[in-house]
Amino acid sequence: MRTLFTIRANYIELLQIEQFTLSG
Repeated sequence: MRTLFTIRANYIELLQIEQFTLSG
């Protein structure tokens, strides 16, 4: 469970970084 939570958190963080990059 702890591993899944970490992966999920990292995935969300990556999505936020992508959105920030696309925003300029």
